[in-house]
Amino acid sequence: MQNYLFAEDWLIRIFLIWVRTSTIFVAAPFWSHLMIPASVRILAALGLSYALVQRSDFIPWPASIAGPGGVILAVLWQVFWGLIIGWIAQLVFAGLHLAGHLAGTMLGFAMASIVDPITQAENPLVSVFFTWLGLMVFLAFNGHHMILLALARSFEVDTLFVQSVTREQWVELAVQAGQFFVFGLRIAAPVVALIILVDFTVALSGKLSPQIPILVISFAIKILAGLMGLGLCLYFFSGSVYQFFTQQMAWLEKWLKAAALY
Repeated sequence: MQNYLFAEDWLIRIFLIWVRTSTIFVAAPFWSHLMIPASVRILAALGLSYALVQRSDFIPWPASIAGPGGVILAVLWQVFWGLIIGWIAQLVFAGLHLAGHLAGTMLGFAMASIVDPITQAENPLVSVFFTWLGLMVFLAFNGHHMILLALARSFEVDTLFVQSVTREQWVELAVQAGQFFVFGLRIAAPVVALIILVDFTVALSGKLSPQIPILVISFAIKILAGLMGLGLCLYFFSGSVYQFFTQQMAWLEKWLKAAALY
């Protein structure tokens, strides 16, 4: 292991690594959970930064920084990359939140809302259920470790603020961010399909037999069909979450490498 004195270049290096790590601990799922005390996250970011600074293949950043203006620009650059990584990782939970909204609205549970411990905001019941279930699946396949791996690889391909992100890469980033809509619709598809089928059947029955109290029995039928749809969602829930998150992390690594070439 290489021994470091507390020289100015080493302090600047570990400070910049700590800024990016701290940004991820604020923006990324699980690491930004409000139940984790801020002091614990700060100390964890410091420990992880010290471990990352030992890597000998990192680019010698301090040589590229000139004066206070260069340090400020370097700090903003670290915050930018930390937010990008955390934001891409959060898309899976944005998709689950969207799926919960769709399923809850179709089930008639849109008015039933509780406080989500993750966001500290009132969300529909099904959205909170999907979010917590997704968090358990996320921890089961070590998604929080994959975020730290993406953090380490971002230092390997990043050359501070010398390179810039092109317009095509910004467009690609926006297109990739929109994939959480597809993911959310895929999760909620069984519930939406069953409820639409039930509504069609109930409406047809009301036309054929006007004496049937459709308004009374339709609520119970929709809830029963919706719960069956939720059961179908759970069948492929974990596989869909894992596939979407790993695809996002793989795309992020390709995007980082492409950004470092310019």
